[in-house]
Amino acid sequence: LLPAGLVFPVIASASLTAPITIRTSAYASLNAQCYRVNPTIETAFMPTLLFRGENDNDRFRFVTGAHHYKVIGLHLKKDTSATFVPGAMTSMYTTTITLASDYTQHIEYDRCWVQGGDGTTNYPATHALLTGISLDGNHNIVRGCYIQDIYAFQDSKAINIGHGDGPYLIENNYLASSGENFLCGSSTYPVTG
Repeated sequence: LLPAGLVFPVIASASLTAPITIRTSAYASLNAQCYRVNPTIETAFMPTLLFRGENDNDRFRFVTGAHHYKVIGLHLKKDTSATFVPGAMTSMYTTTITLASDYTQHIEYDRCWVQGGDGTTNYPATHALLTGISLDGNHNIVRGCYIQDIYAFQDSKAINIGHGDGPYLIENNYLASSGENFLCGSSTYPVTG
């Protein structure tokens, strides 16, 4: 439970593999689950996880094999003073996996605001972000989220699924990226099993 309205440094690798919910303390003030989050109205009800993203430990990231996490009502924001982020703001792995048994499973982002920039249109290439949410794995969900300002001088994605067996649920989200808003199947490394 994170207090609404406060700013926290990023939670680096989430290492637990048991069912866990990470959510705002003002959960009851968010729109109902069937609605998309509205940052203009609901910002005060969200804690902000601020990250620089310049290395793998400075992102909201799940460890290999993590399962049954719900992330509800968080504002995941890139520090706009940080330089280029080569990967995802939120990611499923700490390293590249090679076995399907290492996929993350049952990870759900519900009514989160993922913000890659500051809302302006003048983004220097050195402050870019390639991916908002990397949704690799099995049985993963992005529902009612607002993902904006995901931009890069190369192929950026609001939501990316590089590999995984699914199923996935991507429902009622606002996606804004300078490349693809949604990309599935972009992995170049083999996964067996």
